[in-house]
Amino acid sequence: MPRHLPFLSAALLVPALALAVEPGPEGEAPAPLAETLAALDTAAFDAFNRCDEPGQLDRHAAFFSPSVEFYHDNGGVTWNREAMIANTAKFVCGNFRRELVPGTLRVYPVKDFGAITRACIVSARSPTAAARAWRIS
Repeated sequence: MPRHLPFLSAALLVPALALAVEPGPEGEAPAPLAETLAALDTAAFDAFNRCDEPGQLDRHAAFFSPSVEFYHDNGGVTWNREAMIANTAKFVCGNFRRELVPGTLRVYPVKDFGAITRACIVSARSPTAAARAWRIS
């Protein structure tokens, strides 16, 4: 069975949203927040998956803060958007896709910040656990 390898990317930006961020059952986010972040996750990785097409890498980059920290199990830490997007262009675009395993996206609100999402994704080689911090400002 494939090993699940974690990575974390932080400081994704979400425009100001009029959403309650009080935890739902088992600490998960209420439906409006979860639906919004699921849509944003889909949009960000639609651009990621098409980053070899004109404009899509810039579209993907727009989801991230300039000060993003990206933690990857094999690649280590990338400390800003410019370096992260350069790595995406070099290693990802035209080489593989990222696909969410249906039903695995979970959203957890973080008071006075935004939310953390976690999911199982399939990318280059195998299923991978992924977590992201989304700042709602």
